[in-house]
Amino acid sequence: MFAAAAGWIFPLAHADEPAVLQQQLNLQRFQSLCRSTNPGPPIRVLIYGQSITGQPWSMRMMDEVRNTYPQRDWVIENRCIGGSPSQYLVHLAEADLYPFNPDLLVFHAYGDLDAYRRLVASVRARTTADILLINDHYVGWDSLATPGIGDWDGRILPELALEYGACMADIRTPWKQYLLDNHLPIAALLFDTVHPNLAGQALMRSLATRYVSGPSLIPSPDPFACGRVRRVTLQEAAGAPGERRLTFNGNRVVAHVRTTDGTVRILLDGRPPGAWPSGAVHGRASTWPGGKWPCLLQIRTDAPMVAEKWSLQIDSITRTNAFQFSVVGESTGADGSGSTDETFRSRSGRVVIQPQDWYWDALYSELSVGMVFSWSSIPTGVDSVSGRTGSGSPEWVDLVSNLETGPHELVFSQTSESEVIGEVIIYDPSGPDIGTPGVLYCLPGIGGVLVSGWGNVEESDDLRDWSASPLQGDGQRWQKWMPYSEGPMHYVRMRP
Repeated sequence: MFAAAAGWIFPLAHADEPAVLQQQLNLQRFQSLCRSTNPGPPIRVLIYGQSITGQPWSMRMMDEVRNTYPQRDWVIENRCIGGSPSQYLVHLAEADLYPFNPDLLVFHAYGDLDAYRRLVASVRARTTADILLINDHYVGWDSLATPGIGDWDGRILPELALEYGACMADIRTPWKQYLLDNHLPIAALLFDTVHPNLAGQALMRSLATRYVSGPSLIPSPDPFACGRVRRVTLQEAAGAPGERRLTFNGNRVVAHVRTTDGTVRILLDGRPPGAWPSGAVHGRASTWPGGKWPCLLQIRTDAPMVAEKWSLQIDSITRTNAFQFSVVGESTGADGSGSTDETFRSRSGRVVIQPQDWYWDALYSELSVGMVFSWSSIPTGVDSVSGRTGSGSPEWVDLVSNLETGPHELVFSQTSESEVIGEVIIYDPSGPDIGTPGVLYCLPGIGGVLVSGWGNVEESDDLRDWSASPLQGDGQRWQKWMPYSEGPMHYVRMRP
């Protein structure tokens, strides 16, 4: 039951309907991670966007999932920035999203379509995350009685989700129907013109939860042995125990650290990971005075960095939205001065700020000389790993991440007899979606199953006369809905 407003109580009829299976197919690595009994790193979930996903409903939704699978370790964060549409989030994501390396991204934002597309494309190209795109709930921008869900939610967003292998959660259609079925005004679910009230948040959570708590493929795929992610033991790597060499394609490697003595040194393509510019990233900058928005959309670098806190001080103010500043790093020291209307490159090269990187649209207060803004540079990998001590949860360490996806070589050098690192997990965003060639997968639904697979397929109604299916994909995923019926059974098999 659900309280839509004070004194009104209506069942969540449409919220209880299962999510579309074709969309569920794109969240199957996340589903297999939830159900997996094979130990691995904590499941990482990032909720991102504006104030809609910044509301409590999104974290409560993920708390429900976490409580359903208490055997898994979780890292769930909400890094939404209210009032920042997609044209700003596409830049803020450099600090907020990509270094986090989520297994699942829950995303909703208004704003520029091109920027929205670029962000989704970058998530697919730079991470192995399953992507859940939340479409817009109904706030009255068109007639409640109008069929369909509009051009953005009905055509553009579904096409974008299909293009990048994302799952689109349709919130708008059942939200609209809920209002119609219960004869409610639009305002019954809103506390202003856009944001859901407590009742609206309850409905939003129920509608979105259908997707993150959906069915799992049968047979259940191994989330660490699929196209984008694979597990490798160091015994499989070339070389002797004292110096293992692992060639891989991808942009991130996570290691399982054993309980043992010793230390292993890491080389990435011939140099320690920290010696590469990808070895650390700049985090989100502090906010403008009196506000909630960061002063910078993005902070760049073109030199190797170390973990340290940075400060930027206003030295003089030329005019509105223009000032001179100096930059200091805790370890780097005084690193140069610059102006907001010119590209700034610090003396070390560790801080690069372009004029368009300033978030002027979020500045609503007066600036004054002496104001200080800050941020931290955060390592994305390590140069060495020591064996962990004691017992408890397995320890997983990012050896390298934030790389350009492509062929790389890791060299592990150690002097101890027992190997500190037993196995690694390699993440390759360029790999195919989850699934093993030659295996048929079924996703059960009401009234039938969605059959999916990789490779060529044959179909038959009687197990005797088989014919090549027009859905054969020569290595590409195909899918077919097979309804349950009283007529002849329909069979599908991989072609020999």
